[in-house]
Amino acid sequence: MLEDNEVFIHIGLPKTATTFFQKEVFPRIQNIKLIQTPFTQYNEAFNSIQYADETIYNEDVVKEELAKYKEFKKILISEESFSGATLSINGLNRSQNANRLKKLLPNARIILFLRGQKNILYSMYNQYVRTHNGTRRLGLFFRFPTANSFYFRENFNELTKESFINFLPNHSHLDLFKYYNLIKLYKSLFEKVDVFLYEDFCLNPNDTLISFESIFKEPILNPETINFEKKTNNSVKKEQIERQIFFNKTNFIFRKKNIANLFFFIYRLKFNSSFLEKETEFINKTIKNYFKEDNKKIIQEFKEIKINSFPENYDF
Repeated sequence: MLEDNEVFIHIGLPKTATTFFQKEVFPRIQNIKLIQTPFTQYNEAFNSIQYADETIYNEDVVKEELAKYKEFKKILISEESFSGATLSINGLNRSQNANRLKKLLPNARIILFLRGQKNILYSMYNQYVRTHNGTRRLGLFFRFPTANSFYFRENFNELTKESFINFLPNHSHLDLFKYYNLIKLYKSLFEKVDVFLYEDFCLNPNDTLISFESIFKEPILNPETINFEKKTNNSVKKEQIERQIFFNKTNFIFRKKNIANLFFFIYRLKFNSSFLEKETEFINKTIKNYFKEDNKKIIQEFKEIKINSFPENYDF
């Protein structure tokens, strides 16, 4: 396959500037073949790596696809879903993906980005709300090992512990944001794994580009013209999230947004909703200590990652 080629695999995580890199940075890297979204989602071979069950996964099809790139000395594959599709239960396919990549491309170099859990959870939820199907409150969108959280006790008493299911399609389980085992998995499989922090990129984007050039041993064309302020994915402002959820729930009734705005105003008056307060309380009370022990393991075992430089983003 690609034994003599230098292969780099950027596996995300989602919501760590992946789209920005794919649009603004990776295409500028010289002398490298770039394979990325959306091609990696719709191509049969790359799609099957991520989503095909073992009973239908055809490794020969993937090998045939990879053989097409034999002529390229350096290849960069960028697909954040390799790290797990964290908007749903598909996030649990991460070990399957890692093992398939190892078997197909054993000498690849892995590039992984992390982001503080509180911020990535808000960002993931924001992305969900932007879709027309985004109608769940934050406390119902994320799943966690016990239904005994204050959110369910106080607001959703109809959900009993007996009927509660931890892992559900179209929900994002909090355990997917425990990074220690993901890092350990890739480091156990691949000789070279580079872990970046999204927070470092935001603070010093040029340093990240310099690191990329060092990894790929290739220059980035005209890096001074990259607009790091450019937004590749627009978000819904926190104060507008409740309004957006209302629109999503009622868009089949109110075709015109000005009418929907009027009914939303009446809805707020009637129910005196305190959406932001409830969601903030959910984040602060339910998950404040949830990732602490896992983050401590990263600090102790993978000191080079330095998540302790951002105590406001990573509890430890």
